[in-house]
Amino acid sequence: MKTERYDVFLSYCHEDSSLARDIEQKLIRGGVTCFMAEKQLRPTEDWLSELRDAIAGCRCALLLITPRSRHNRWLLMETGAAWVLGKKCLAAIQFVKADKLPEPVRRFQCAVIETPAQINKLIRDVANMIGPDRLTGKRRVSFDEFLHLTARAQMHMIRDAWRPNLVVGSGRGGAICGGVIAAQLGYLPIKLVDLQFSSGRAKGHTHIDMTALTPDDIRGKSVLLVESTRQTAKSAKLIMEKLRSYGAASVRSFALVCLRSCPMKPEYSGLQLESVPTLPWFVFPRLLDRDGQQMANRS
Repeated sequence: MKTERYDVFLSYCHEDSSLARDIEQKLIRGGVTCFMAEKQLRPTEDWLSELRDAIAGCRCALLLITPRSRHNRWLLMETGAAWVLGKKCLAAIQFVKADKLPEPVRRFQCAVIETPAQINKLIRDVANMIGPDRLTGKRRVSFDEFLHLTARAQMHMIRDAWRPNLVVGSGRGGAICGGVIAAQLGYLPIKLVDLQFSSGRAKGHTHIDMTALTPDDIRGKSVLLVESTRQTAKSAKLIMEKLRSYGAASVRSFALVCLRSCPMKPEYSGLQLESVPTLPWFVFPRLLDRDGQQMANRS
């Protein structure tokens, strides 16, 4: 299941829909993306999975607690899921005493929203909870979220009864992401494909250096191609065709970020976004050889 990612998962009961819509609109005007079930949840048989993935993919959970929702089982279930996943949680309470909240909600940061001024303060608090990077207008992916996304991809591979025995990293970004995934999968071997992007008159052309790969490396193996970002899929398509021509038993791909405009989606992806996000932990290795090993620093 590939779902949109949101800054905030808004948890509320049906009776508080009007309040929830008002807060959602204020969040959106403040540049915060928000998951609201009645708008984003599709009427499909798999809506529970979509709800679960939305909670897993959010950056924080905002819980609207009123006398109508205080003991609502769905709100408590969503709260528990967000808490178990280690999400930041903020309880927005209206006409409910904080000491009357159920566990674990009473342990969360609480904000009273009984006046327009208090609601406006809530919007600012949520923006601060998400982080100052929201001001740049770019999605930020923390290292912890990166690890969560790769672990979730592995669960999907298990669900599909498919396990790679070789990882191929595309470019430097794919080398970093691929190295982490290879380690998570039991320290699988990893090979690198070098990408060189042209500028000037040849801008937009990508040279793909696959000399590190030989048919003997690939033949009969299940190969996972790993990219940090898939934008057009041109490089991925060429690499996957070459891997199949070398006799790979199967080839699938993972992209940490896949743009929604991309015409060829990977089998496994972490995020599907409109634009390339910020990866503050992402530091390119100074030098890697084609087998993914760190080379000696050169002066």
